[in-house]
Amino acid sequence: MSFTWNPDSVTVIVLELTLLMLVGCALDRDGRPPVTQGVRWARCMLRSRSEQKQSPQVATEPLMAMTAAKAQIEGVGVVQRGSLTMGLITGSYATTLGASYAILDSASGLEGCQAALMTLNTLLLGYLFFFSGWWRNRVLLPLKQRIQRD
Repeated sequence: MSFTWNPDSVTVIVLELTLLMLVGCALDRDGRPPVTQGVRWARCMLRSRSEQKQSPQVATEPLMAMTAAKAQIEGVGVVQRGSLTMGLITGSYATTLGASYAILDSASGLEGCQAALMTLNTLLLGYLFFFSGWWRNRVLLPLKQRIQRD
């Protein structure tokens, strides 16, 4: 395993560090709880309305009233990724991974390190494209819409 400092190896190191920081940002964004201010506001409104009614049913069964109010606000659903979106995700992943492999293959001074860097890139890019909701919803899909609009 040999490593020599030259412009190619420095470029690869900068790209790898950038990819690591991007995945770190995605991990941070994916770990945050979703914003549910609208649901909280609706719950407060329902509570204040139920307190204003002063009906005996609400006063004797507040848990059932709140459960019924929650059932009206919150729903359970299944999200299915459409074939066009999955095509965009897999195509972008393959293109980015191919470009990464081409850069690593053509860079001189990385003999012996290329396999480890390719494995690292495969894992990091795989997380970004397939598991990070932030990357998909805040970066990739808006970029697709911007390209289509222009």
